[in-house]
Amino acid sequence: MNTKAENTPSETPVACADLEAIAARAYAIWQEQGCPEGRDMEHWIEAEAHYLNCREADAETQSDSAS
Repeated sequence: MNTKAENTPSETPVACADLEAIAARAYAIWQEQGCPEGRDMEHWIEAEAHYLNCREADAETQSDSAS
């Protein structure tokens, strides 16, 4: 269990639907970069960070509209 106040993308727990979205983004990144071999972890981390940033931005938008 992570006890840190701040989570890095790879430390944040995510649901199955979230994992599917991250996997789809990682695959798209891989394709965009010409399908390079051996960079799957790099693509996953980039996709995970992108997903979490979008989720955070959505949460901020929702909290702003609720105020």
